[in-house]
Amino acid sequence: MPKIKCVNEMGDWKLVLESCNKLIAENKDKRKDVADLAVNATVNLGKWDQAREWIEHVDSNNENLSFWNAILSIKKEDYDEAERQIKANRLLIYNQISQLLTFSSNHSADSLIRLQQLFELEEIIGIKRYEKSIALKQGILAEQAPDQQIDLQNRITNLKEIWSDRLVGNTRSLVVWQKIVSVRSLMFNKSEELDFWLDFCKLALKEHKTELCKSTLDSIKQELAGKHQNNRVVELELLELEYKYKSGIIKEEDAIKRVEHFLEKNSDIDNKLKAKMYYKCAIWIRDREEEEISAGRTDQILELIGKSTLLNPKLIKGWHLLGVMYSEVMQNSRSET
Repeated sequence: MPKIKCVNEMGDWKLVLESCNKLIAENKDKRKDVADLAVNATVNLGKWDQAREWIEHVDSNNENLSFWNAILSIKKEDYDEAERQIKANRLLIYNQISQLLTFSSNHSADSLIRLQQLFELEEIIGIKRYEKSIALKQGILAEQAPDQQIDLQNRITNLKEIWSDRLVGNTRSLVVWQKIVSVRSLMFNKSEELDFWLDFCKLALKEHKTELCKSTLDSIKQELAGKHQNNRVVELELLELEYKYKSGIIKEEDAIKRVEHFLEKNSDIDNKLKAKMYYKCAIWIRDREEEEISAGRTDQILELIGKSTLLNPKLIKGWHLLGVMYSEVMQNSRSET
């Protein structure tokens, strides 16, 4: 149990579910003990049939039960039941939040995220209901269908923009983003929200969750298969190279050579993206050098930064690193004399 809870905190939903299934295979009496962890994992993985099986064993007093029931009701298109479950969970959160604000800012932040999740579930229900009403009317009032479809697309576009703006106000951490994803995935798949998911993979790498990054990248690539998304395929390939480097699959020198070869081979890549990757390569070398950077390595870093700032003169981080490197070179030359 402690191990499964630890994995749950890490957000490795696949391993959580595998561990829960293994535990109950050994001892079926443990099903109730891990049911809440298994439901949370299945909801995040989008394994809805398994979620329905596990939720039957969740304790009726569990504060997340009505939230998960709301999600599953939306998947069944039972929007009235979903709204009832949302109201029940919101009432529970309201009763908690005034006390939590007094004692713990972390717990109150969790409650505020839950309120956001519930509100976004209601936004999804609004779109889904309108979409369903159009489908029902199309055979009866066919002449109105085109206008309603345009209106539906406008509503979906507005929702995407609202969610994007709202995300800016959220803490940039995987813990928070994974909670948001568990709701938003009911409305959009990964290929429809590529900007968010690419940022999600970058955040996973930043927080050293390399396997989460890899599984997400694989899922995105699977959804994009057969679709014309050439510019995004490039970003995915570069992110995959970064994943391989940070997870130790390929060494720094090999990673940099692959990135440079990829950027030179694909001449149509956006210059800003090229600049960012050259800058990252420079950072990789600098961060790997534990002791004083050799003259050859310094030249390599300066060459990469030079390419970066040439491609994107507005890349402030590149100019900053260039200044730091020149300052270190001057200090070393003075100490030698």
